[in-house]
Amino acid sequence: MPAFDVNPFPERARELKTRISEEAGPEVRIDGLMSVLPYFRMSRDTAVTILAQVEEAVLRWRDIGRQIGMTTRELDQFADVIEHEERA
Repeated sequence: MPAFDVNPFPERARELKTRISEEAGPEVRIDGLMSVLPYFRMSRDTAVTILAQVEEAVLRWRDIGRQIGMTTRELDQFADVIEHEERA
């Protein structure tokens, strides 16, 4: 599965470590991601399919975190990075 900058950093307030483009900047936004589809020769339908796959993978992030031994406090530190309106 394709992925881009999937290492969440709670202290970075949903800012990308690697910019998608100069125009999109470091802000994490789906519209910024979609704005560069022509550069990657990707159709909107393909991008939406990939986004749905990523969302499905992230959906159970708390359960998986618990399975690998993360505490509730540790999980809560990542909540703002992972649980946000862009996921809708």
